[in-house]
Amino acid sequence: MVTKVGLERILLGAAVFLAHFPLWRPSAVFFTVSDLLFCLCLLAIVLTRGLPRAPLGPLTPYWLGACALLVVPLVGSSLINGVPTRALIVIAQYLFSFALLPFVIMGRDHDAIIDLTKIFVIGSFVANLGGVAFYYSGFDGGFLYVSGAGRLSGFVGDPNGNAHMLALTCPLVVYLWLSGRMTAYYVVPVLLVLAIALVLTSSNNGLALTGLGLSAFLVALRDLRYLGRALAGLAVCLLLIFAWGSFWLPETFEQRVLGALRSGSLDEAGTFEGRVALIEEALELIDDTMLVGVGVDQYRALSRFGAPVHNTFLLIWTEGGLPALIGWLSLLIMVIVGALLIARRRLDAALGCAVGLVFACIGFTTSHTYGRHLVVPVHLAMALVLASVAARGRDRPAVAAPQRIKVDGPALHNRFSS
Repeated sequence: MVTKVGLERILLGAAVFLAHFPLWRPSAVFFTVSDLLFCLCLLAIVLTRGLPRAPLGPLTPYWLGACALLVVPLVGSSLINGVPTRALIVIAQYLFSFALLPFVIMGRDHDAIIDLTKIFVIGSFVANLGGVAFYYSGFDGGFLYVSGAGRLSGFVGDPNGNAHMLALTCPLVVYLWLSGRMTAYYVVPVLLVLAIALVLTSSNNGLALTGLGLSAFLVALRDLRYLGRALAGLAVCLLLIFAWGSFWLPETFEQRVLGALRSGSLDEAGTFEGRVALIEEALELIDDTMLVGVGVDQYRALSRFGAPVHNTFLLIWTEGGLPALIGWLSLLIMVIVGALLIARRRLDAALGCAVGLVFACIGFTTSHTYGRHLVVPVHLAMALVLASVAARGRDRPAVAAPQRIKVDGPALHNRFSS
């Protein structure tokens, strides 16, 4: 028999799993099956045990204050210059992702968050395995899963978006392995599928962000052995790609990624030139939107290109003014710096910093960043950090004599638990 608490966990687990399937939604509104399950889970929490007072622990008032600082200027700018109806839609998305989801995901013990992280990783494995199968079978579902250019869009519906999600997921997989929560028998096939899917997206910024996230994770661990092994493995992979990549890599990857690397020209890396033009235009508008922005979704109307700038920071600044940008930066700082300052375990600190850094850098390559497939891994990483703070080192292993550490999960967990 399913209890009320058990129902809450089932709904939350299903919502986290299905966060990898943002295509499963009505075409007219960005409200996915995962979002519906998050709402039902929130209802179950309210009816059973009530909302947690401080889901983010000591960061709760500062986090909610930053959310308000982000949203209020967007509302004010839209009331003055923009279209309030459109503003309500975008602001509701930000509030759902950053103000509501913490009350659903966070405020749980470390083991519960570990279980949710495993579910998220399994969801990534299933979604990308399905995407890879669609790619090689020739089934594209009307270019939903594979773009017209032959790039894997997966269940995100966009190659770059799919690559961004993979960049956020990889540090979570490595974390589960190093913490002893997932053995190499599961980690290897998961990382293999994610690597194949990442290559099939042929996303330059996705590849760069994945490398950045894993590098930041290993550097934050402060262990040169694993960083050296990772760099050696990367060198071998690059050698294989440059020497024999033409024989086994997809044609789109060779054109967009290898072509740009070999020639040193960013023009071959995709729409770089067009993105730079939009950024230059946004920098011109900033002078007129220092305090009051042009209003949500009004950048598109004012732009001579008829498109929003692919930069979250500049878009928020121009549409909401400088106060809105300060609110957005405050959220990112709490994720990245907060993880390093308050986490009780190096693994948790490294994960929070790496995932937060990748999420922040995604903002340099896309417009509004509120999609739950991008936000959920950030909340999971922060939840692990906050759970380690709540534990206050009670699970810290006893001090033992130095010994040779084997490369297995539990031993690595002991090594990085301080």
